[in-house]
Amino acid sequence: MVYSATPLKIWDECKTLTLNYYRAMFTAREEGRKLAWMGASAPPELVRVFDIVPVAGEPYSATSNFRPNLTMKFMQAVEKAGFPRDLCCYTRTFLGSILTQESPFGELPSPDFIISVKWDCTTHIQWWHNAARLTGKPFFIIESSPCEEGIKEYHIDYFVTQLKRLIGFLEEMTGKKLDEEKLIQNVHYAYQATEIWDDILQLCQAIPSPLNYKSFLTLMVPAILMRGTRTAVEYYQRLRDELAGRVREGISGIPEEKYRLIWINLPLWYNMALLKELDQAGAAVVASPYTAMWGNIFTKTRHKPSSYDPKMYEYKPPTNTDEALREIAKSWMGRTSFSDFKSQKNLLKWMIEGFKIDGVISHDNRGCKVFPLGQMDLMKWIQDQYDMPIMIFEANHGDPSNFSEGQISTRLQAFLEVLQQRPQRCQIR
Repeated sequence: MVYSATPLKIWDECKTLTLNYYRAMFTAREEGRKLAWMGASAPPELVRVFDIVPVAGEPYSATSNFRPNLTMKFMQAVEKAGFPRDLCCYTRTFLGSILTQESPFGELPSPDFIISVKWDCTTHIQWWHNAARLTGKPFFIIESSPCEEGIKEYHIDYFVTQLKRLIGFLEEMTGKKLDEEKLIQNVHYAYQATEIWDDILQLCQAIPSPLNYKSFLTLMVPAILMRGTRTAVEYYQRLRDELAGRVREGISGIPEEKYRLIWINLPLWYNMALLKELDQAGAAVVASPYTAMWGNIFTKTRHKPSSYDPKMYEYKPPTNTDEALREIAKSWMGRTSFSDFKSQKNLLKWMIEGFKIDGVISHDNRGCKVFPLGQMDLMKWIQDQYDMPIMIFEANHGDPSNFSEGQISTRLQAFLEVLQQRPQRCQIR
């Protein structure tokens, strides 16, 4: 095993892509483009067809949460405005940014309109409804239907109808007509980038893994921000090639990989020191359902009931608008499986066995209302099925006031001691 502290060649490109994404919200109007606030689950591959500058709320809030002092300012503003502390932390962060008119990059520009999609997260509608109320801007909601027992034709038809409603709204807001060729192109770029991201995930099955988790969290950002662009495809092709080279040369993402872990739920954006502590202890976080969200692994490992129809999940290159909208519907609906307990088990089984996992760190996240659903039941299933150490700690992914460093450090040391006593990897009962 070889360790190199030399940053990835692609690292600076990733940082530049992210910075340029946020800079665009300050230059949109002078360039004659519309600025849209939207949830990260609203399809940017469609929105971008109209030359709109999208700002995805979740990564924007995570970027803010990297700055604890700014985050606390936002938290104080939303609490003063009457929003409860147990609300989604990304919601509180974004609304705090609106109320203070501040952002991590300067004064927060007001949007031209706001888009939200009703998926698994029930707080999103109120998040963006309140954003529209505070700014007085038009607000569009994309409806979706639950599909826990598999995607059916009527699910696709319904969501395509919603996407056509969105097209009408965007045409009205921008004064532009849908460009069919550009839509088809963007949909294909979105598919290509997600497939390459899956390749990157699987490269980390190598022992040692070529990436540490902190790097993974940074390198995944263009998969969210740049979805539906050629830029994202070419960036991930270069990243995949560089990581494949590291795997061939046996280069490790941490100084000495001894144990391989899964991280459940979101990280602590304001405290990356915890991940550094794991790296120094030889505990490599090599997989996470959170980082897997931005590829197609969620769809590929989804529970397949007796009525399962593979055509509802397989990508078919579109040749016209209707086919492109169907592919958008299939892609995004297949990704909603993190609320399906059987699908979550399938995903974790793929990770535990494919990545040779030694233990699990489970963040009982008080800042999110969806990811923790069923999480304790999943931990019990992992213990019953694999008999491996699990560290559970309670915190908030974005609000540092909910973080107890002493308690978490004590649990982490005890967890690492248990790992040291268990030399064998991934023992299935």
